[in-house]
Amino acid sequence: MPISQSDKSRPILINNKPRIAITLGDVSGIGPEIIWKVFLNHSLFQDAIFVVIGDLDIFKNLRRHLKKDFEINLLRISRNYRFLKGAVNL
Repeated sequence: MPISQSDKSRPILINNKPRIAITLGDVSGIGPEIIWKVFLNHSLFQDAIFVVIGDLDIFKNLRRHLKKDFEINLLRISRNYRFLKGAVNL
């Protein structure tokens, strides 16, 4: 699955939803894989907006290593970004 830019489809309405930032932890450990597994639970996105603070290359490598085709939504540093439901917003 390609890396999406935040101006693409599936924007989430973020009014009144808490925004939760998650750091990768030890990038050489299991942190990125645990984050990926948590994001498989799409029901989480009903209650909050989750953003992963980390390096794009880490998630590209994880995707390649796991041989899983999950979407990465790269957020640009701006106040005008859009979150994608079901994507790793990075």
